Amino acid sequence: MRMIPVAAAMAVLLAAPAHAQLDPSKGHKTPLQLQYEQQDRERADVEREYNAHMQRSRRNPPPEVKHDPWAIVRPTPNTTPAAKDRR
Repeated sequence: MRMIPVAAAMAVLLAAPAHAQLDPSKGHKTPLQLQYEQQDRERADVEREYNAHMQRSRRNPPPEVKHDPWAIVRPTPNTTPAAKDRR
């Protein structure tokens, strides 16, 4: 009967140093926490780059090019109804 309390006390004493090493209040982080922090930093970097690109593109808008893909199919605006009758 005396062995059970002694064994329990030994287990507690041996586990205490290992538990102290993994104390999250002391700034130690798990590998998963470190991975999440890295992903958050990468997302923030991408967001900063995107916002900077959007600011640059707003300052220098591309020139407006009027392109009419149906220009070949439509009659030209200079065509008069009288010219259509001559055909």
